[in-house]
Amino acid sequence: MRLSSFHYFYLQTLLVALYAGSFLFVWHILTITQQSLAFPALLQIFDALYNSVLEGYAWEDIKVSIIRVMAGWLLAIVVGTTLGILAGYYTLYKPLDYINDFLRYLPVPAFVPLVLVWFGIGELSKIFLIFLGVFVQVITMVSSEIRNFPKEYKEVGLSIGMNKHRILINIILDGIKPNLWEIYRINLGWAWTYLLIGEVVAANEGLGYRLMKSQRFLQMDVIYAYLIIIGLIGLFSDGVFRALKPYLFPYTRRG
Repeated sequence: MRLSSFHYFYLQTLLVALYAGSFLFVWHILTITQQSLAFPALLQIFDALYNSVLEGYAWEDIKVSIIRVMAGWLLAIVVGTTLGILAGYYTLYKPLDYINDFLRYLPVPAFVPLVLVWFGIGELSKIFLIFLGVFVQVITMVSSEIRNFPKEYKEVGLSIGMNKHRILINIILDGIKPNLWEIYRINLGWAWTYLLIGEVVAANEGLGYRLMKSQRFLQMDVIYAYLIIIGLIGLFSDGVFRALKPYLFPYTRRG
């Protein structure tokens, strides 16, 4: 028997509540049995979360970090998509793949001393580190989408007299738009993972900075509170991407 949309929503809500409840129960048991600094009480964590929001510094950290992440991510999307298209479609630019593969295996934290020399301790150094971690992934994923595009559609373009560039623009890029949207959504998550690295570089505000500061003073409740904030931001941004996709690409809707 096929479930209705309401029943699916009800079942999913129930499962989320079950997962969350199970996690909170296990955490509560750990706080009681372990008596460890690593497992502060749930009430202590939510108190730290409440105070950070009430006192206002959480909002400032969120604003600063979102600006940094969005700047690095958008720059990586523009550069990575362009280079990915060139590497994936034009034989002349195939060597970009090898250069990108080389860069992909270099750990971003290793660039911190170099970035300080190149850009100083300002905002540009933080944005560049986020950009550096994301754009290599975008190049790989976009070029892979271009290469894996069905040849049959390309042959149709050739049969109606399209040249190579028109096939790229009117057939391939138009066909992979929903997949590009997913690539951008996934890499926004990657951008947040590189935020901490970026905000280690002489920052005095931001979510990553607050995490590092709390670590120095062993404020575990604040660390967990800020991890919750980052997770909620991720859920929201991911939800926005998922909600917009059916409207931007109606032909991808199921049923």
